[in-house]
Amino acid sequence: MAGGHVVTTAQYDMVNYMGQACDSYVSKTGLVLKPAESPYAPDLPAGQLDALLENPGKHQQHSASVLMKLLYAARMAAPWLCVAISRLAKQIHKWTADCDRRLHRLYCYIFATQQQVLSGSLSTADLPNVSVEFWCDADLNGDMMSSKSTSGRWIELKGNEGRCMPLHWASKQQGST
Repeated sequence: MAGGHVVTTAQYDMVNYMGQACDSYVSKTGLVLKPAESPYAPDLPAGQLDALLENPGKHQQHSASVLMKLLYAARMAAPWLCVAISRLAKQIHKWTADCDRRLHRLYCYIFATQQQVLSGSLSTADLPNVSVEFWCDADLNGDMMSSKSTSGRWIELKGNEGRCMPLHWASKQQGST
């Protein structure tokens, strides 16, 4: 209770699940995870990237299981990971050494941020002023492996004093270029 009003807080907590996902990735690949600031691998010079794209990836046999484990967590409680995971998932059938590099970077980022939880709160004091907020965006061909853009959306209930509650989020590759 705050000032006679009930404040409800919800957390979408996948901390333990993300930790298990990192442990599973390390045991399957034998690689060491180091903290990364972004889930996206940095750009490489054209020649270096071409060499990685020409060679098959070492971790293709595990790629589907380690990516789908992450996709579940992203859909449940980590919307900031959906695009990075989906882009890699589209490459499972043609996995390259560059996919290995991008998968490792994604897991390094998750290792560094696995304590993050999605949360929201609303109060009964918000009822007279509550509104549904909707944001949409597109990356305008942000994936080097496709000429299609990715669209995204975020919907939340917005209350007073900065309180809000996430309701829905999604990202999807557009159907045409």
